[in-house]
Amino acid sequence: MSTVGVVEGYNLKKSGHRPDLIAWAPSEDVFAIEVELAQKSRARLNAILCLHNQWILQGKLQALLYVVGDEDAARRIRNGMRRKIFLTDGRVRIELLATIKQQAIEGFETRRAKRDEHALLQSEDRPNTLAATAPGSPVHPPDPSAESDHSVATSTTAGIAWKWTTSHE
Repeated sequence: MSTVGVVEGYNLKKSGHRPDLIAWAPSEDVFAIEVELAQKSRARLNAILCLHNQWILQGKLQALLYVVGDEDAARRIRNGMRRKIFLTDGRVRIELLATIKQQAIEGFETRRAKRDEHALLQSEDRPNTLAATAPGSPVHPPDPSAESDHSVATSTTAGIAWKWTTSHE
């Protein structure tokens, strides 16, 4: 946790800050994820943005993802970045929570359709599959050739590939 100085009125308040989430890419790059659902004061938001900017410039972070509840929060963050002459804005991504939720749902639906298609093909190859999974019958182990029960949504911003994996277990 790092300390941020927040000037409110004539008072300087010091408080700790750490990102809501930290993610490590396979390349060992470190990404901070901030979830901004409650509005912070302008001074606190500016201090947090400066801290992230400093971490990126020092190589402690490679990118920052802000997940926001609405367009007003996204606008506040973009304005804060402009006020503080944010030097690393190419490594900052702002996403609406609703967008991420929609991507997760679409990924789930895609995976479910593939799983259903795979199950249909398996049942055509093995007509006894349904009977074997009836209550009281032995359950077949999962087919190792089947895909995993995870959906993946990816996108790229400023050369940084972002990947969300959603489990459907």
